[in-house]
Amino acid sequence: MDGLLAGLTSPQMKSRMTAVDDLQDYLERNEVTDWDDAGVLADAVATLLKENNAKVCGGALTCASLAVQGSPDLFRQHVPLFLPGVFDRLGDLKAPVREGARNLLVSLMELRVTPPSDVFGKASIGWRHKNWRVREELLRTCEQAFASDALSQDDLSVKATLPQVLNALEDREPGVREAAVTAILATSSRAGPAIHGMLARHTIRPGQLREIQARLADANLGGAAVAGAVGGAVGGGSRP
Repeated sequence: MDGLLAGLTSPQMKSRMTAVDDLQDYLERNEVTDWDDAGVLADAVATLLKENNAKVCGGALTCASLAVQGSPDLFRQHVPLFLPGVFDRLGDLKAPVREGARNLLVSLMELRVTPPSDVFGKASIGWRHKNWRVREELLRTCEQAFASDALSQDDLSVKATLPQVLNALEDREPGVREAAVTAILATSSRAGPAIHGMLARHTIRPGQLREIQARLADANLGGAAVAGAVGGAVGGGSRP
């Protein structure tokens, strides 16, 4: 294990790529059992996620996922070392890397290693990230998390998460706004009819509200209740 971890910090790119591949092979068959090794691995992942090489970043995300799945309790205190880098990789130019970051975040929550509040809470660095794609992919992560059977309402609260999702409806990037609508639908699948009252407590632009209503209707949750409940919020014309 020591030799594998040492290769991750090699000054040579080829050596680091080989070390990532070798570590992935090892973690597919073995668990990390030493606390110090877990710390070294987490620190190495944090460094590797800063690389511009998609293969290295993708491999680092896979290694982190395998390691945490094998020894979740051991990594609980070490995950904060590389969590900011996972958020950054949500904005990667390569789709497989973005997908790897999403999957890792969901896995961390499912394994009770990282609380959902650290990912979707108001203070999450993802919501205010300067890279718009990070904000978009965080909403995709939200959609994925609410679809997970491994995360209950007690684990992932619609009430606590929805305000951040609704705030994203005002993002300047169209892709983020579209992802926010999709994430709202994901939360509604768990909230059920209660989603109408939750939406009513927020001011939503009329055009966006109509789109959400239509999609809720398509999802058999209906839109009439939202229209009646939210009419007062949008009828005042506080937003164009």
